Formats: sequence, structure tokens, C-alpha cells
Amino acid sequence: MNTPLGADNSERDSAQAGPAGPGRRHWSRTGLGVASIAALLVAVAASSTPAYADRDIEEIEEELETSHQTLEEVVEEYNAIRVELEDTQEMIAELEDTLEPYEEQLEQLYERTSAFIVTAHISQGLGEFERLLEAGSAEALVERMTQLNAANMYDVALIDELVEVSAEYHEQLQLLEDMREDIAAQEEELESMAQTIESEIEALQNDWSEAALSQGTASGVAIDYDLPYIPGDRGKVVRRALSNIGAPYGWGSSGPNAYDCSGLVLDAYREIGIPLPHNAAAQYNQTTPISRDALQPGDLVFYNGLAHMGMYIGDGLIIHASTYSKPAQIVSLDHGNSWYGATTVF
Repeated sequence: MNTPLGADNSERDSAQAGPAGPGRRHWSRTGLGVASIAALLVAVAASSTPAYADRDIEEIEEELETSHQTLEEVVEEYNAIRVELEDTQEMIAELEDTLEPYEEQLEQLYERTSAFIVTAHISQGLGEFERLLEAGSAEALVERMTQLNAANMYDVALIDELVEVSAEYHEQLQLLEDMREDIAAQEEELESMAQTIESEIEALQNDWSEAALSQGTASGVAIDYDLPYIPGDRGKVVRRALSNIGAPYGWGSSGPNAYDCSGLVLDAYREIGIPLPHNAAAQYNQTTPISRDALQPGDLVFYNGLAHMGMYIGDGLIIHASTYSKPAQIVSLDHGNSWYGATTVF
């Protein structure tokens, strides 16, 4: 599902050879996240337990944690779909540009053949050419020439090539348009799912606050941290990330006013001119895996099966855009999420 940005650049470049050459690119329709979306819907339904303020606070916290993790999965699925949508739109534009010369050839053929038909009709009275004159477009002309078996009066090989190119063009264009519609529909579905989960979390947060007051439990706080000097680009990305401490969580956001987990890291690396995709799994695939022991400030850390991520800042701490209702904050490397792995950009 998740494709790192830039992973297929060489394939895309090869497509510039044109549709009639050996570098012609073909696409096939694939399922885009249908199974994962269905699984997330089940997870949302399972976690949608009615909330009551008099329940035990640990029970509420457990439900909150489940809802937060489900929301993270939805957000990262949404980000991955947006990456695919952008890539599909680029492919459509690329295909249109590549086939434009052939469309021009079709129009030129239409004009030249129409002139020939007029001359033949006047001089020889060829009645069957009247249908060709009514074609109105290059594609209709070629189709009628084929139907009337009149192609022998022109370049048969050229007409055959143009017919093939025209047919393939429309087939591939329709395929890509269908893909774009599929992705857009899934994007809309994920937005709706996220809003549902956010409402659930808000209700649970209210219950937690009431339970905390009645049971004498205080909310945990983020870690205060005095950043030591970190030289070079590592220092720049860490300082940029830390400058956003307290920024609200916003799913699908990469600043300047709100961030989700991958958006916070994306924004930090944008500071030094390194583009990263807005998706945790794609960032993992695009960077170099390292061991936990090799972590240095600025490295990327991943949790919950690539559903969540943050940035290591040193001393066993990370900064992350946690989840809905929680601002960007510093927490321990082992803060409760399930460890997945680490990577580096440097």
C-alpha cells in the first residue's frame, strides 16, 4: 500500500519514450487499502463502548489508548492514500503529455485526408466518401475509414498505429481516472472515520477528567528537557521539532499550526531541505534502518506497526505529535507505544 516517494522515478522516466516505443508504460488497476479500511472499521466499532463518568479510571484509560491507536492507524492510512492520489495525478498528466504528439498527428491526418476525399468526390463522384466527410473528428474519420475498407487510399501502417495509440490512450486514461476516483472515495471514508473516533475520544476525555477528580488521580505531564547543543543538521532538525512543542495535534497536518506524527518529522527535515513523504511507513521505507543502540539526535523512531512515529532527541527521549487532544511533547523512548524500529536520514 505505502510506496516511498521517488521509488518509481526510473520507471516513470522510461515512459517518456512515448507510447509507440519500447519504453511504453502500462498500469493496472489494484485494490487500494480496502482490506485495511475494513479492519479499521471493525476496530472502531469494537472500541465504541458507551462512556460513563462513574467507571473506573483505568478502564477509561484503556479505552482511550485503544481509540488513540485506532485513530493513528486511520491517519496514517489517510496520509498513504493522499500520497497515492498525488502520484496517480502525476501519472495522468504524464500520460497526457506523452500522447499529445499522437493526437496532433490524428488531427493532421484528418485534415489531409478530408482534403483528399473532397478532391476525389468532385473529380470521380465517389459516393461512399460522403460518409467520411461527415466524420467531424480524427478518431471518427479513422473509424469510418476502417468500416468502409477505404484505407488503401492512404498510409495503412500509419492509420493502424494511430488507431492503436488512440485506443490505448483512452484505455489507460480511463484506468487512471478510475484509480483516482477510488482513492478519493477512500479518502472521504477515512475522514469520516477519523471524525467519529475524535468524537469518541473527546467523550472519553471528559469521562476521564470527571473520574480523575472523583478518584483523586492527576493527569500525567510531558517531560521538561533542557536541550544540549547539537551541532550540524542534526541540531537543526531537533531544534525545529522542539520549536513546535505544545502545537496541537491535527491529522493530515504538517504545520505551521498543527501536526500529526509524520507531519511533525516532515516539517523538521524540511528545515534542512530534505523532503520526506507525509506517511510514517513511507518515511521508514525511504530512510536507512539502524539499531536502537545506534540512535542519535534527529533519527526517526517508529511504533505500533508503523502507525506512529517520532524523532529521537537524545538522552532516551523523543518528541512526537502524540494523538488527538494531546499537543506535541517530549516523552521517554519507551513511553507506552509498541516499539517497531528506528531509521536515520544522515
